[in-house]
Amino acid sequence: MSKITEKLNVICKASLTLELLCLAIYLIFCIIFYQERTLFLDNAYQTFLLIQDREIVVNANRWPVVVLRVLPLMVVKLGGSIKLVLMTFSLSYTLFQLAIYFIIRVLNMDKYRSWMLLALMVLPVAHSFYWCNSELITGLSLVVLLVSCIEGERHIYSVILLLILPWVHPLILVLVGFVLAYYFLFHSDYRFRSFFFGVLYIGMTLIKSVFFQNWYDTDKNRILARQIREYAFADHNLDYIFQSAFWPIILFVFICIALCFYFLRYWVLLYYVTTSCAYLLLQDIMIRNYDNVFYHEVSYLLLFLWSVFVIHKIGVILPAKTLKVIGFVLFTIGFTRIFLQGSFYSDRVDWYQDILQDQDRKVITYDKSDYPQLVMEWGSPYESLLISSMDGPSKTIIFAENPSDFITDDPVFVSHFGMIPLDELDQEYFDLKYKSYMIDGNN
Repeated sequence: MSKITEKLNVICKASLTLELLCLAIYLIFCIIFYQERTLFLDNAYQTFLLIQDREIVVNANRWPVVVLRVLPLMVVKLGGSIKLVLMTFSLSYTLFQLAIYFIIRVLNMDKYRSWMLLALMVLPVAHSFYWCNSELITGLSLVVLLVSCIEGERHIYSVILLLILPWVHPLILVLVGFVLAYYFLFHSDYRFRSFFFGVLYIGMTLIKSVFFQNWYDTDKNRILARQIREYAFADHNLDYIFQSAFWPIILFVFICIALCFYFLRYWVLLYYVTTSCAYLLLQDIMIRNYDNVFYHEVSYLLLFLWSVFVIHKIGVILPAKTLKVIGFVLFTIGFTRIFLQGSFYSDRVDWYQDILQDQDRKVITYDKSDYPQLVMEWGSPYESLLISSMDGPSKTIIFAENPSDFITDDPVFVSHFGMIPLDELDQEYFDLKYKSYMIDGNN
């Protein structure tokens, strides 16, 4: 026993060095790529709302994530520049992760779940580092904290997290269910509490669904029910899973399966494969268009974390030197993928800046094949407004499949979600002058 303890201590010291290095690099990346992270779709829209409304807007009753917008809102209220607002918004996501890491590593003294969190933050991500606004990412980090609290027998904190998590993202139910069922099936000493925690989580989920309905979840549930009825197995194949962008996630899935075989954990293997296939089936039912890789990468982070959880529970212990080498290689690859992927999002900002030199209040006919860097057209009014307002006079353009729907001579700011009179825009940040919207299909 003493030899095992000594070996674990050596591993933990090696792990801590790697963890602190990874946190430092991750923080630097969030500063360097702050524009790429915040001038993309949802974050651009949320930044616009923070500036325009001077308050935090809670979408789809997902109130726990409002903590991510407190810091940029404070900067707005203090009159900070748009660049400073964007940078603090980017850092808010990182500070949230750092807070969870601190709780796990320092307060819970859990050296293994801290590694699990860092692995989630770095190893499987590329696009999702830049599409960081997804509540699913936030929820997955909280699940790591939940596992740490369960393992550390911090029952009060486990209960609090179980009451919070249903409000973060609906898919968290899947992972929490997988984890609690694993404890119930394979750890007899966790059986009662895992059953109690499961009842508690489902109860809060039902309360949220019945008494706090919102248009977003209602619409998603309606679409899911329809797609289940219309789903045909023959129309689909595995190509959507085996995309090159997802190779780290696929790698950990195969590692988990191989380790289950190696350690003769056949019942665990059956459970892992069954649950993983069920989740992939759910994703295939829900998603009919796999063009937006950034969106699906985030969805598959759940499968990655589930794989890491099972790998750890199998009980793999490596020598300290081996752990250092493997960790260094994996995290180097992870950060390299994040860095290289940044060129796409940097090019988007440069592309907008080039267009905005000559264009203002133009409605441009949108075709995804002509504008792959746009990704989704609905974000264009907010992205262009923020980008132009950073260093010069405010301008805005809008991409639309039916440009004529957005033409107006009224003094308004036009978006896919409606129009805002120019005199109601926040003049401290947006100095849009009156100009008619005109169709321009050649730019």
